[in-house]
Amino acid sequence: MHVTGTHHPRRWDQFTALRASLGSVNAMEAGAPAESLPRRRGSATGYTGSLLRWPDTDDPRSPATHSLSPVESAAGNAPSPATGELLALVLRACAEDVAHRPGLADLLDAARRRETPSLLRFLAWARRRGDAEASRYERDAQAYRRDARAMVTGWWMAARWLTAPAHPAVALLLKSHEHRAACLLRYAEDTERAGREERQRVSRLDTEISSLRVQQRPPRRTRRPAL
Repeated sequence: MHVTGTHHPRRWDQFTALRASLGSVNAMEAGAPAESLPRRRGSATGYTGSLLRWPDTDDPRSPATHSLSPVESAAGNAPSPATGELLALVLRACAEDVAHRPGLADLLDAARRRETPSLLRFLAWARRRGDAEASRYERDAQAYRRDARAMVTGWWMAARWLTAPAHPAVALLLKSHEHRAACLLRYAEDTERAGREERQRVSRLDTEISSLRVQQRPPRRTRRPAL
């Protein structure tokens, strides 16, 4: 059983979470050798799995959140319900024990130093991808609105062909143009909303990238005042 520090699952620049792993020092980086996997007494089956524990950053007094990854045997089979429940309890108990130890701050600081370089590479990629997605949404929204305006123009052109009484074919054409224009406007609104959400996500990534870079810098030494 191993417990390591890691970043908060939703706040990449905050190292406040713990990961308890069966057999592996870090279940997110490499698989554990078969001989290191925990087994129940009298059984030759080793099990893998991990549990992530993180506190509520907005209210530290709230209970911590636990997220359990699938626990399975080395062969990829699910354990019995009793074994699965026992292993989940062990993972949770180990994470809680470490969370209340005096050396927690050092463990989380080591995680920050270990994970920050790879996190920065990942977040830079995610930011480029998010920026491209937002631009695509914005282009699509402009195209939908342009097509909707063309539909409205066509609607008025067909409307001028109406006579009294209206020809059924012209009325059907008007109805089709009206429906299509309304659909295009809804598509435009949906893609604009998706674009705004993506821009907000990119903005959060920028903030987290800046925070991680600041954390990478060595602390500045203050000059002692002269006597």
